[in-house]
Amino acid sequence: MKEKILNFVKKRNSTEIARYLPIEGESWFDTYFLEIKNAFRRAWNWKFMWFWAFFIGGIGSIDFSKLGRINDYVPENENNTDSFAVFFLDNIIWFIAGAIIGLLIFFIFWILSCVSRWGLIKSISEIQDEGKPRKDKIKEIWKKGENGMSRMFLFGVIVFSFWIFVVIAFVGAPLFVVYLFHDSLFKIFVVGVIIIIPLIIVLVLFFVIFNYIISIATIVMVLEDSRPIKSIKKAWHIMKNGYKEVIKMFIMRILFKLISTGVSIVFIVTLGVIGIFVALPGLLFVAIYNDILKNIIFDILVSFSGGILEICFIACLIVLGIVFKLTELDLWIWWVKRNVPSLRLTHNNK
Repeated sequence: MKEKILNFVKKRNSTEIARYLPIEGESWFDTYFLEIKNAFRRAWNWKFMWFWAFFIGGIGSIDFSKLGRINDYVPENENNTDSFAVFFLDNIIWFIAGAIIGLLIFFIFWILSCVSRWGLIKSISEIQDEGKPRKDKIKEIWKKGENGMSRMFLFGVIVFSFWIFVVIAFVGAPLFVVYLFHDSLFKIFVVGVIIIIPLIIVLVLFFVIFNYIISIATIVMVLEDSRPIKSIKKAWHIMKNGYKEVIKMFIMRILFKLISTGVSIVFIVTLGVIGIFVALPGLLFVAIYNDILKNIIFDILVSFSGGILEICFIACLIVLGIVFKLTELDLWIWWVKRNVPSLRLTHNNK
C-alpha cells in the first residue's frame, strides 16, 4: 500500500503509451474504458499542460456581464427613458471604453485559446505515442501553438460564422410562419407545431453531429498540419465511413460525463464535510467564550479562515475541471488516431 501511494504522489518519468486497437478477446468497451483511465493518468501526471488547459473550451470563459453593471449607475427613476438617454450620452465615453476593453479581453483569450489548443494537441499526441513529451515545460506549449495560431484562429472564425448563419435561419423560420399566417392565430399555432418542433429536433441533431465534426477536424488539422476547410472535409469523411466508431465514442463520452459529474459531486461533498469538521472546533470555541472575548476578533478569524477555505475550494475545482478537460481532449485525439492510423506517428516523421 505504501509503495502504491508513493508511486501515485511522486512524478513519474513516463506514462502509458496509448493502445489504439483491442487485444485478442477484448471488447471495444474495455478498449475505450482503458483509454479513459490512461488519459486521466496522463492529464494528472504531466502538469505542465494545466496552465494552458485553462484557456480551452469552457474553462477559460469570461462572464462579461460581471465586469460592470449598468444598473448600478442608472438614476433611481429607471422607467424614465429620457433620464436614461441623458445618462447614456453623459457617459458615452465610458461605454465605448468598456466595450473596447471587453473586446480586447475577449480577443486576447481567443488568441490564447488558439495557441493552447494547438500546442496541447501536439503535446498530448507525443505523450500518447512515446509515453512522455519531448520537453515538459510550460513554454513548449506556446512554441508548438504559435506555429498554428493563425489557422486555429481562421478555423474559429469559420465555425462562428457558420453558427451565426444557422441561428439566423432558425430564428427566421418562425418569423416567416408568422408573416404568412398573421391573420390567424390558429394557423400560426398549427403550422408552428408542424414546422417548429421538427425543426428544433433537427437542429439538436445537427448541433451534435456538427460538434463532432468540429472536434475531429480540429485534431486532424493539428496532426496533419493542414488547412481548416480541408480538415473539416476529412472529418466529415471519417464520420461518414466510421459511424460505428462515432456511436461508440458517443456512448463513452456520456459515460465519461457521468463519471466526471459523479467525481465532482463526491469531491464537493467531501470538501464540505471536511470544512465543517475543520470549522466546528472554532465555532464551539466562539459559542463558549463569546461573552468573554471581543466579537470583532472572532469576525476577523472567521472571515480569514473562511476566505482561505473558499480559495482552496475554488482552486481544487479549477484543477479538477482542467484535468477532466485534458482527459476528454486526450480521448478525442486517441479516437482520431485510432480511426486514422497514419496520424499516430505523424510528429515523428517531421
